[in-house]
Amino acid sequence: MVSNVSESGGFKKGKKLLSGGCPIHLDGELPGEGAEKGVSINVVVVAKDSEHEKAIRLTKKIAEGGEGSVFETSAKGYVAKIYHRNKITSERNSKLEAMIDSPILCEGVCFPEALLLNSKKEPVGYLMQAAKGYELGRSIFQPKLFLKRFPQWTRADSIDLCLTILDKIAYLNSRGIIIGDINPANILVVSPKEVYFVDCDSYQIGGYPCPVGTANFTAPEAQGRDYKTFLRTQEMENFAIATLMFMIMLPGKPPYSAVGGASPEKNIANGVFPYPLTEDTDKTPPGKWGYIWSHLSYKTKEAFFHTFKKGGEHFAPRNRYSAKDWIEIFRKYRKAINKMVSNDPMSMEVFPTRRKGDNVVEHRRCKNCSNAFPVTRNQIDWEQRKTESEGKLVKIEVCESCKSRRTERRYDSDSCGPASDAPNQQSRSNVAPRASRMKASPGGDAMGGSKIQGYAARTSARAQAVNAAAGKDKSSFWLGIIAAILAIAFLFAAACSSELFQDPPSSEDSAPIVSSQTYQSMHDEIASMPPEKFEKAGYLQLGSYPTGADGSFGPIYWIKVKSSETYDEYVSVFVLDWKPCNDEAFEVEWRNTSLHSWLNSEFIEAAFSEEETASLMPFSDDGLVNLLNVGEVDLLQSYGISASSFPTPYAVAQGAEAIWEEPGAAGEEVVTGLENWWLSYEGAADSAPTAYGASADEQLPLTQACGVVPATRVAK
Repeated sequence: MVSNVSESGGFKKGKKLLSGGCPIHLDGELPGEGAEKGVSINVVVVAKDSEHEKAIRLTKKIAEGGEGSVFETSAKGYVAKIYHRNKITSERNSKLEAMIDSPILCEGVCFPEALLLNSKKEPVGYLMQAAKGYELGRSIFQPKLFLKRFPQWTRADSIDLCLTILDKIAYLNSRGIIIGDINPANILVVSPKEVYFVDCDSYQIGGYPCPVGTANFTAPEAQGRDYKTFLRTQEMENFAIATLMFMIMLPGKPPYSAVGGASPEKNIANGVFPYPLTEDTDKTPPGKWGYIWSHLSYKTKEAFFHTFKKGGEHFAPRNRYSAKDWIEIFRKYRKAINKMVSNDPMSMEVFPTRRKGDNVVEHRRCKNCSNAFPVTRNQIDWEQRKTESEGKLVKIEVCESCKSRRTERRYDSDSCGPASDAPNQQSRSNVAPRASRMKASPGGDAMGGSKIQGYAARTSARAQAVNAAAGKDKSSFWLGIIAAILAIAFLFAAACSSELFQDPPSSEDSAPIVSSQTYQSMHDEIASMPPEKFEKAGYLQLGSYPTGADGSFGPIYWIKVKSSETYDEYVSVFVLDWKPCNDEAFEVEWRNTSLHSWLNSEFIEAAFSEEETASLMPFSDDGLVNLLNVGEVDLLQSYGISASSFPTPYAVAQGAEAIWEEPGAAGEEVVTGLENWWLSYEGAADSAPTAYGASADEQLPLTQACGVVPATRVAK
């Protein structure tokens, strides 16, 4: 076998991909198999490195993931990772042997140090340094959890954290190791200067690829490729390093996530970076992310801008900054931070509440009203620039109130003011909630029917909007009538189409359409299912949350919506709460909403134990709890799973209204579900959230309360 270790002790650059390998079927036992988390055990394994063999004991199972389980051991300061039977391959064993033959001496990097053998001397896992701390994704990358777990953290601490992480990455890269899967779940933080890297067995060494990754940390030239089929380059690694640094300084915010309706993958591939290098462009994303960006040092912003912006000096792969380059950038930032704070004290805050320079530095007397008014650092800088460019003294002498009155007088005298009924002035966040309710027809087509009626409703709404905007314009009026007629014709034609009303596909493994007509009866029917039927139907009981009207807790029931090699995705069977999607009424991506933050902080803490939380896997936005999107709801319906959802008594007590109705057996109206509940987005992953309802496509203001039906991913 060709050695992957260089003469200097590091790893040679891989020239040929070493992948595949054969599954290994154990003749002996799998140590710790069947052990429960937290329960003490006493299982002997043999730890073997390049020179020694020693028997040690597995003493307690502390975690379990898609590849295997982690155990405390009798070796002080060390833990064991034992792979699942179906994850033990000849390739994995060869890679581990190569890693152990070239040890890594870097504090906090939990590199494999010894193979673990069962009683038949078969490799089943490896021994590594024990790690501690909070995952980046469940602390620094979640603003509310961040402030809770590190309440005294400052911007200087974030810089120190970047330097600590960069030192470890630079060391690994210098040894010929490509981390590859740089992601927030694999870095644990104790303090800005104490950090641990875990899951090191996935690192790329020699010809052995890193077989996993996430889109946000994948370079443009590698987007869409299967990680198992190619060797990452140092240039690809450098892109991931830059992304990690950005997401530490703007806690949890991916650099390409705030742009229009395109997906992060497309934005990465196209180099669409929304943060400007100069504040005068006025294109900085609004809210806290723009504030944080404005307070970064200019050199740091310059480095990020030229790395992520297409056409930037460091956008091309060969020009990307290395870990060592970023160390120099952040060292300079660390030295400059105190001077920056003297100019603007908020530059030390992790979450500033205004732009840099908007701090008041003096007060002046208004020459109109004689009242004192504040002048900010940015205004003084503007005065200096204008004075230099115009060659004469420029000074702000009028307060904002007097300026506003002048503007109002000019506006009132203008005969061309904006029309009060202009339809394009109304933002989506101000659209009124639906007034009419559509009743679900028993046995009707849940997917096709709602889509057709939603189209008709939208077309009619557009016709009414045209009429309202046109006022007495008769031509626009007739355009509206024609649009309404076309909508009715479309509805009739669709109803005659056999394709739209085909029976949905069925599966023995999909959840049955429960016949219950109340929350309680549906809850009781699921809870009383025999275990075999419960599991076959795709149900899961995980966590607990207030379900009673008095706030008493009950189990959370989930239904499987999709499955992959590493996780199963579930959505709550019931509406669990009633909340607005965002605290402020402006356009916002799902991952930046207050509801997303709540789901991934307060909800997780209330609903799951630490062991249960450890079993969850993050979505592409790095959250552990998400919402379904429009396409996923349509898929549910196409498989006969009702998209209506019952609110728990607790959700009803918070304001939820169960308002879908259908005739009961005796002809009476029976409540069968909640009409409106939040979806993460309607189209691309970065578009704004929407609300699911009876007619599927109508929008609600994001500040209006609506049903919360969480989704989560559970590691296999």
